[in-house]
Amino acid sequence: MHSNDFNITLIGMPFSGKTTIAKEYCKKFNFNFIDLDTVIEEKFNMKLSDIVLKFGNEEFKKIEENTMLEMSGKLNVFSTGGSVIYSEIGMKHLQKISKIIFLNVDVNELKNRMNNTKMEDRAIVFENGQTFDTLFIERYPLYNKFATKVIDCNKLSIKEIVDKINI
Repeated sequence: MHSNDFNITLIGMPFSGKTTIAKEYCKKFNFNFIDLDTVIEEKFNMKLSDIVLKFGNEEFKKIEENTMLEMSGKLNVFSTGGSVIYSEIGMKHLQKISKIIFLNVDVNELKNRMNNTKMEDRAIVFENGQTFDTLFIERYPLYNKFATKVIDCNKLSIKEIVDKINI
């Protein structure tokens, strides 16, 4: 199914490949790439990690929600931050304007990918005492709740994932 007037929103855990898949999809199908984290950084003229530090988790979630509500247009792929699914109102807006794809990646694979990244460079919204595993357990049902489609990405190449978005 490939329509000319829809958007796609990619959701999933940090390190699930949202940005990579979004960029590849946009190249292949001539869509616009919109990274919500970048939109927020440009709005505040700060790195995402600094915004979370300055405003705190709850205020950051509100900033993220407001950014989601500003999204519109056609032929866009929205790459979201992992915590967007905490906003019911924001996700309902994205459901109205786009097909929501959950890039489902096994928690151990996510942790393998994470090992190559400095955590302070990624603005991941952790509560006190929360681990990546508990974050995964908390978010997993929410990703499934809002997804139009779930793609099991564990054994797929980037090209295969991009192709599955339109099926």
